[in-house]
Amino acid sequence: MATEPVKPAGSAEILTGDPRWQLAKRVASSVKLRRSRRLQRLLLFTTEWALLHPQDTLHEQEIGAAVFERSNEYDTSEDTIVRVHMFQLRKRLKEYFETEGAGEPMVLEIPRGAYTPEFTVRTTSEPVAVPIAAEPAAPAKPWLSPVRRWIAALTILVAGIGLGWLMRSRAAEARPNPVDSFWIQMFRNRLPTEVVVADSSLSLYQEMLERNITLPEYQARQWSLLAQPIADPARRSMAQMAMVHHYTSFSETLAAHNIGVIAARDNIGLNLVFARDFEARDLENKNIILGGNMRADPWMRFFEDRLNFQYGYDDEHHFGYFRNMKPRPGEEALYRVQWDRRGYCRVAYVPNLNNIGSVLILEGTDLSSAEAGQELVTSNEWISQLRDRLSLAKGARIPYFELFLKTDLAVDSAPRFEIVAVRIHGKG
Repeated sequence: MATEPVKPAGSAEILTGDPRWQLAKRVASSVKLRRSRRLQRLLLFTTEWALLHPQDTLHEQEIGAAVFERSNEYDTSEDTIVRVHMFQLRKRLKEYFETEGAGEPMVLEIPRGAYTPEFTVRTTSEPVAVPIAAEPAAPAKPWLSPVRRWIAALTILVAGIGLGWLMRSRAAEARPNPVDSFWIQMFRNRLPTEVVVADSSLSLYQEMLERNITLPEYQARQWSLLAQPIADPARRSMAQMAMVHHYTSFSETLAAHNIGVIAARDNIGLNLVFARDFEARDLENKNIILGGNMRADPWMRFFEDRLNFQYGYDDEHHFGYFRNMKPRPGEEALYRVQWDRRGYCRVAYVPNLNNIGSVLILEGTDLSSAEAGQELVTSNEWISQLRDRLSLAKGARIPYFELFLKTDLAVDSAPRFEIVAVRIHGKG
């Protein structure tokens, strides 16, 4: 029986001090992989597996399900997505250790025919340069003294200019960039800020039920009772077991990490909460960040009626979509996901239920599209474009808004996306 997929959220503390895990994270954030979210996920997932399950074999189908959102029973002979990306990853790893990672003490490789990384400690036979002892200084000559004084004065002048330039550079760095300004505006308001991590178990559970459960049903947590209408005993048991565990997606943990980096930089305190452990009253008195979509994070439903682009899921045909409640010229009334081709994401910045805090919603028709929303709100370039689309003056606060994105899923790197529509919901 195959080992269960690695749960990134539960492995963080175990792997934190492992130099092999630290190496994998450095590679994932390197120039070679920085623009390829899928290759980043593939590298970190397979590394986690190798470190946490050294005696087990990782199979192609397990990677496809965990990293590329394929079903557990997908046909690997027809769908070669894992092999294609693994070929690219091996190539990028080789390039990294030949260039940017040439000084790494270890080399990470994924041998052909296998799907888990191997680590090799580098050895070096290069001679270490030993400094030659300086010759005794010759006695100073009287005629050199004025020259030395002039050189000393010039050195002090140059040092002063350099120090002034350095101080100005550091002052410029201290000024918030577009991303920091936006996050400080949203969340540095003395209220606690919670990142609600999506409940991937719930998505699987609803697939078993063949329907979406309501928010009151989710809050009641009567999983066995809700599963009773499932006729097949094995399927019913599987549905019940799904809700015993707390699973989330790798992209969710990656998003939480990227958001955490910005929060730490901007002195914003964050608390990660699993969706099933979240409480509705926190929507009234805290800042909230919601990701994924309503099938894995039902708390988004509290804000759905406030928004123009509203998420839905077709249970019969198994696809997500957004309905445009008030289409403008050139806009469509319905945007539905086209698997491996096109997806959509809604980024919404709105007040919390008591209008005293901020809520940021990153909701996609699929995981890759949700990643596009996370990339937008953590990118200086995209925040600058957002300000341009909102026609904001320099230094003006960003108002509450709703941003609708179209994503191109037919790429092997981070999904390309474009802004389709913008709605303003008042002053931020």
